[in-house]
Order: sequence, then structure tokens, then C-alpha cells
Amino acid sequence: MGVTPAGWALSLGTGKGLGALFGGFNQASSYNKQAAYAVKSAEMDRKLAEFNVQLDKASTDEEIVEQRRLSDLANSETLAAIGAANIEFTGTPLEIAADQKLTLERGIQETRVAGARRQQQIMFAGETSAYNKRFQADLLKSQANASRMSGLFGFGTSLMGGLTNFERLGGEFWERTE
Repeated sequence: MGVTPAGWALSLGTGKGLGALFGGFNQASSYNKQAAYAVKSAEMDRKLAEFNVQLDKASTDEEIVEQRRLSDLANSETLAAIGAANIEFTGTPLEIAADQKLTLERGIQETRVAGARRQQQIMFAGETSAYNKRFQADLLKSQANASRMSGLFGFGTSLMGGLTNFERLGGEFWERTE
């Protein structure tokens, strides 16, 4: 005995339902993988920002050391030139050196402040990028849940359609007693 049209209707409805179910779960798996990648990418952005801040701090420190070296060199050359030329000036050499040292320290403070601003900007950019990627990950997780639910509803709808056609074509689930 072959398969009746009612049996085919039920089989096709079940097959379509399973296709919808697997499709929904497969798509959900893809979204979850994308979400995991976005989370990893967010962490990498944050770590990269921290690394760049450390590089900038080192660069700022090197700049300050160079400013001090150049200032000390300029002070020595100035004092030597004044001493060699027998120039009369107001203030003692110590006062001139102290004034130049104060100017140097102001420059160093400005360098530190500018470095701190750059470092804050680097961290802000990194944290903003990381936040956006975590937000994207949350959206992808929501899409995964929606795909899973869509697969379940697609399965249920197709199965119900197959059952309806099964009965319409004369199939019986239960033996009828009269």
C-alpha cells in the first residue's frame, strides 16, 4: 500500500516545519557567532586604547626629558656667553638661571597637560568604540532570539498546515467510533 495524499500532506507540512525550525536555529547560531566576535572586538578596542595611552605617556616623558636637556644646555650656553662677554645685566646669574628654570617647568607642565588630554581622547575613543561594539553584540543576540522564535513559529505553522491538509484529504488521527 502506498502513501495516501493525506500522508503526503502531513509529511510535507512536517518537512517544511523542520526546515523552518533548522533555518531559524541556524540563523540564530550565526547571529550568536557575530555577537561573540563583536564582544571580542570591543575588548580588543579597549586594550588597544590602553596600549596607545601607554605609548603616548612614554612619548610625553621622552619629550619632557628632551625639554630639560635642551633647557640645561641653553642655560649653560647663556651663562657662559654672559661670563665671556663681560656683559652687565640686572639680576644675578642665579636669578637668571632660576627664571629660565621656571620657564622650563611651565613648558613641562604644558607638555604634561597636553599629554594628559591626548591620553583622555585616546581612551574616550577606545571606550566609545568598545561600547558601540558591545551594543552591536546585544542587538545581534536579540536577532538570534528572534530567529529562534521565528523558526519555532515557522515549524508550528507548517505542522498545523500539514495537519489541516491531512484531515482535509481524509486522514484520521484517531479511529472514529460510531
